[in-house]
Amino acid sequence: MNPTKSNLLISFQHKLWILLCFTWISTFSFNYRKKEPKEWYLKFDVSVTCRSIKLPGAVITVEKDGSNFETFTVGNESRHVFNLPQDGDYLIYVSKPGYETKIISVSTNNVPEKQVTDYYFLFKIGVDIHTLHEGIDYSILDEPIGKIFYDRKPRIFTYDYKYTLAIESQLEKLRREVREKEKDLEEKEEKEKEILEAKEKEQKKQQSQILVLEETKKKEAAKLQAAIEEEKKAKVTAEVKKQKEIDNKLKAEAEQKALAEVKEKKRIEIESIKKIEAKAEADEKARKEAEAKAKVEAVEKLRLETEARKKVEAEIKAKAEADEKARKEAEAKAKVEADEKLRLETEARKKVEAETKAKAEADEKARKEAEAKAKAEADEKLRLDTEARKKAEAEAKAKAEADEKARKEAEAKAKVEADEKLRLETEARKKAEAETKAKAEADEKARKEAEAKAKAEADEKLKLETESRKKAEAEAKAKAEADEKARKE
Repeated sequence: MNPTKSNLLISFQHKLWILLCFTWISTFSFNYRKKEPKEWYLKFDVSVTCRSIKLPGAVITVEKDGSNFETFTVGNESRHVFNLPQDGDYLIYVSKPGYETKIISVSTNNVPEKQVTDYYFLFKIGVDIHTLHEGIDYSILDEPIGKIFYDRKPRIFTYDYKYTLAIESQLEKLRREVREKEKDLEEKEEKEKEILEAKEKEQKKQQSQILVLEETKKKEAAKLQAAIEEEKKAKVTAEVKKQKEIDNKLKAEAEQKALAEVKEKKRIEIESIKKIEAKAEADEKARKEAEAKAKVEAVEKLRLETEARKKVEAEIKAKAEADEKARKEAEAKAKVEADEKLRLETEARKKVEAETKAKAEADEKARKEAEAKAKAEADEKLRLDTEARKKAEAEAKAKAEADEKARKEAEAKAKVEADEKLRLETEARKKAEAETKAKAEADEKARKEAEAKAKAEADEKLKLETESRKKAEAEAKAKAEADEKARKE
């Protein structure tokens, strides 16, 4: 083979190999750029309660890598939804002044790209925090009460149950102490409430008794007044009726007497007329004399009867006037007696009302003094409770600040250690890369030397084969020429 053609063939194969490698690298780079990872986030849904009752005003603080990331205040629904970006470690603090602070650790790292099927994952959690109480060790709450991470098998965010089981006994101990403390406080509040209700009930009972007594007195006074009025009215009615009966009786007797006198007079007149008529025929003169005499007697009699009737009427009138005067005097006396009785009853009623008012004022004064005393005791209790709460808050704040300082120092130390570790890892990586590069360069040099040696050996072999072939051809040619020469000779 021609050495030039052989060199060209090797050069072509080398170029073809380089072209294939470049094509493969370009294809890989294109595919890599095409499959850029999706951006996603964890939608975190937090509900905050206190003994399963909504707790508006709670504060949710999110820290990322030791720095404040976001802060939220929950509304009336005691719920807040926020987003945690991918590839981060977060601490979520749930708190409220006067209440516990609970921490949840969330990691959005280590989520395989091929398992990301949407732009977000959803995780719901309920956090129940209680009011702070003296005498309870809350140090367990300095650590997260739960850790949340991505589990590749079910492909969801879930709890680190090993961590939860590890701290469950301490959390249960804290919950038990809080329950016992709250139970004691509830029993104390219930007793105080019962005492206050009993006092209020007693006050209401006393007020009710006072009102009933006042109402009874008013009713009795009204009843007494009505009885007095009714008695007065009955007396006046009875007196009027009695007087009317007397007047009617007198009038009836007078009318009967007058009627009897008129009847008697008519009878006498009729008898006289009969006598006069009987004697008229016998003696006209005697009749006339008798008639004149009868007439005179009748006139006299009539005068006497008229005088008697007038006297009777005067007597009746005088008696009626006397009776009227007696009636008026009786009415005046009854009125004086009724007025005096009314005055005495009014004085008695006023005395009762004054005593009732004095008792009511004394009771009201006692009630106000009791209320003032109860208010003073309540204010003192509130002051002591407020001082205790402020002391607890100050201690909690000091502890939180100390914990925060320790946490920041630990984080700073961890960051220094992490930076040192990163530096060492970087140096190791650079060293490994340098060694890899040196090895690659040495391998490349050895490959090139091997290729040059192989090429030199191939060229040498080709040269020897060419020379051997040329020698064989020269020998064959010389032999052929010798044979041809021998044949011709």
